[in-house]
Amino acid sequence: MKVRLSLKSPDGVSESINEAALSLLPEGYDADADVELLFAEAKASLREKFTRWIVYDEYVTIEIDTEANTAIVCEQNQQRASRPYSSSTR
Repeated sequence: MKVRLSLKSPDGVSESINEAALSLLPEGYDADADVELLFAEAKASLREKFTRWIVYDEYVTIEIDTEANTAIVCEQNQQRASRPYSSSTR
């Protein structure tokens, strides 16, 4: 059986991107203008790469196959197709 979990977590996505961007900064830098610029660029780059799987910076859908014992993160086009109702109809 396949089950899709659609999760909405704007804070979780944002915090994860921030943590990943911080890990990309070179060691030994203090909080100065250069680091802020590097940090902003790293966040923008990660956000762009994540758009394949994360919708509106907050939605992610995971499909779990209980028979194959696997899980995948669905791409955007699969997520939109799996949400039959808009938030305004719930």
